[in-house]
Amino acid sequence: MKVLRTLFLILVTLLSLFVSITGLTARIDLAARFLQILFLPVTAYLLYILAEHILAKTPVFDQKTGYFLILVWPHRKAALPLKRSEFKLLPATEPKVDVNRRDLLKLIGSAGILALILGLFGRRGGLPNLLGNTNLDSVTLKDPSGNVINPAQDSPTDGYSISQVDDSVPSYLGFVNREGSWFIMREGEDSSFRYVKGEVNFGINWTNRTKLNYNYFDKVF
Repeated sequence: MKVLRTLFLILVTLLSLFVSITGLTARIDLAARFLQILFLPVTAYLLYILAEHILAKTPVFDQKTGYFLILVWPHRKAALPLKRSEFKLLPATEPKVDVNRRDLLKLIGSAGILALILGLFGRRGGLPNLLGNTNLDSVTLKDPSGNVINPAQDSPTDGYSISQVDDSVPSYLGFVNREGSWFIMREGEDSSFRYVKGEVNFGINWTNRTKLNYNYFDKVF
């Protein structure tokens, strides 16, 4: 097999040398002369490969010293593996609730319970002796102006319970009583409070809470 490769290389080299010599001596046009000049490096390369093969005993079709077509022949490259993008689920974040608003709701609930207790004991004729003071018969409540407050007097918002909360700005608090009456309290950006009330259809009015006409407490109640 090595002998056949050697003979093939010798034959190709001699043929290339014959074409180059005859092309130099022949009378041809300019285009053919240009192609013949381009073929001269091929003949020189084949002579170099043949001499190296005979003197250095190099293989004929070795990739480093063999025929140049083996080097320049296009090879198909392997396809790159397609990487799949990974999607990571982010943990759900809990909505932040204003701590001051929670304290306000607790204060409203505590005030309602306190008013109920004072009202019950006020109707019975006084508070019980919780501190062991026998001289304590009753407690009088006064406002900042010094006017006496009757704990048994009903407040316009008695009997209402919180039903809906909207923590946006401005924020909204919805209250409903057993009869279906309702009122909505709106807290503005300047910490001001406005109110609107109704007798029926709390759900519809809560949905349209941003479009309702709000006013001061004394104007609504």
